[in-house]
Parts: sequence; structure tokens; C-alpha cells
Amino acid sequence: RQRLCCGPEMRRGVPRVLPPLVAVVALYFAYSHRSSSSVADATVQIDGLSFPPTIRIGNGASLTFVGGGTRSKFSVVKVYAAALYLHDSGSASALKAFRKLGATDLRKKGEFFHALTSGRFQKALLLTFHRSVGAGAVADALKESLATRLSRSSLATFREKLLQVLGENVPKGTELYFACRSDALYLALGSPASTTAFHDKTICGALLDVYLGSSPISPAIKDGVADGFAARMHA
Repeated sequence: RQRLCCGPEMRRGVPRVLPPLVAVVALYFAYSHRSSSSVADATVQIDGLSFPPTIRIGNGASLTFVGGGTRSKFSVVKVYAAALYLHDSGSASALKAFRKLGATDLRKKGEFFHALTSGRFQKALLLTFHRSVGAGAVADALKESLATRLSRSSLATFREKLLQVLGENVPKGTELYFACRSDALYLALGSPASTTAFHDKTICGALLDVYLGSSPISPAIKDGVADGFAARMHA
């Protein structure tokens, strides 16, 4: 069975992606030059897919776009783009030490990514799919990426919850939300207002480590987060 999301065969090379710095700077100028009534219409582009500047998942706080990139198969077939969102005031203290660093330094700063993955502040990943994918392929691929990061029972429960949310298929353009709040992961498909909760103290750190850890499944996504954070701090 072909894995379309996160299997090891997709780890070869770095996918081509719209520079996150460009995306974030574009967002900044969109905010600066639009009237207050039209700010909500501004979006950020990652490799041709639009991401909202802010999101609110379930009953959580408003989260702000940081940066992201594209997940590709064999470096040529785009599967989805992923973006990280943070609660600005909640993350301010934990990330204060990294505010003055440029993108190049942040990309190499393991402490920065550790602060993102382990911090207790609210955060979220938003995945938007470039193509239609079977729900089972998505669930199995993410399960495989998490296999060394979660206990067997947590892994099985995560896959079960994810399949409940995904249904049978993930059509092109689908938005999949993963929100971290307290000791739970909140999953949503399409609309972030309706969520499914997975209460587990280890899942959020493990899922973020898949994308931001020392061996990320997509270097482009990890680099995009660093570039976007630096752009926000120096705008």
C-alpha cells in the first residue's frame, strides 16, 4: 500500500516551497495597508495554498500564523502544506530568548524548537492538502512517524481518533487541525469550531517533534517556522 503522507520513503530531499519569509512579510504588509474591516480577509500563501492569519480551534484562544512549508513525496509530489500557529501572549515568555535571532541562526537552534514543542502555551498545526488522499493512508503514515515517540496504547488511540475525524477520504483542499491545549490534543476537519479531543500528556510534544524535532519529516516545514518567527520579530 502506498503511503502518501509521512512514510519514510518521503524523507528524501527537501521539497520546493514558497519561502516562508516572503509569505510572512506579505502578511505583515497586508495587515499594514488594509482597513480594519478587511484585515480578516488577508491570507498567507504556502506553495499556492492559503492559510488564515489567525485561527481559533474549539474553545481555545486565538492563535497567530508563524510559518510553515510543504510536505512532498519523493520531493516532487506535493501532499500537503503545514503551518504552525501560536498563542502570542502565552508563548511570549517561553520564546523571549529567541526574539533577536535571525532566521539562519534559528534554523540551527535546537533550543528554539524544543521550546516550541515542549512549551505549555497553546499552539496548533494546520495541514491543508494539495491532493486527495485516503484517510487510512494519512492515519497510518502519521502513526508510523509517531511510533518511536508514543507508547503503543497512545499510538493506537491517536490513530482511532484521527480516523473518526477523517472519515473515509481526505479530499483536495481539506484542512486538518491539530491544537494543543493543556494535556490534550484537539482534532478538527474543515471547520475548527467542532473538535474531537484526545487526552494524553505525551501526544502534543510527540506530534510537534515529528515536524520540528532533530529528524523532521519535512525540513521545509521546520525551516519555514524558523523563518516565519524571525520575520515576525523583525518586522
